[in-house]
Amino acid sequence: MSARGVFFAFAIGCTIGSGCAGSSGIPTSAMEARLHYQGFSVERPPNSHWYLYANEQASDRAMFRREDLDSKTHSFFFMVELAQLQTEPKTFEEFQVLAGQNQTSDTARFETKSYNQKPMTVQGQWCVRYESTTIDHAPPPFPGTELVLLIRGVRCKHPTRPAAMVDAWYSERGVASELDPALSTEAEGMILGVRIETAPGVPAA
Repeated sequence: MSARGVFFAFAIGCTIGSGCAGSSGIPTSAMEARLHYQGFSVERPPNSHWYLYANEQASDRAMFRREDLDSKTHSFFFMVELAQLQTEPKTFEEFQVLAGQNQTSDTARFETKSYNQKPMTVQGQWCVRYESTTIDHAPPPFPGTELVLLIRGVRCKHPTRPAAMVDAWYSERGVASELDPALSTEAEGMILGVRIETAPGVPAA
């Protein structure tokens, strides 16, 4: 699977059933104000409803889960990762193609309702803003339930890693009546707290 399709597979895998979280989460009160990873840093989440699980983190990936949701079918997480592109883009237009979303091959279960992306720049870097809406017609733990999966984020070419991009995105899954626009508003603020870095503590221009 290419880097363009990884985010969809991860979102499906970590929101179905018990998810990917470990048994003990780290609360925001125990986090540094800014967390540093390979190629980027991110501000800690804005309130105590967010947790970090050690088994979901990596040197090039930060993931936070919202843990105050009442329904088992409703989930929300925010992720930032340094993802690989298939090749080094030579133009902004080529980057937009490489950063685009792959569609799921399981069309019997998943129905892509919409996918949109538009070019932008962040810290002087080539970026795309993207969002998708997918219907899961047959989630294994919830037979007979139709779930909506929303994914929104920003992908930016990394300035010193030729075939890599910083991907900051969030995923909400639930029945249609459970989806909460306030969660997206909060996650949009978290995207603004992501900083592309050429070295730890050194922001890209």
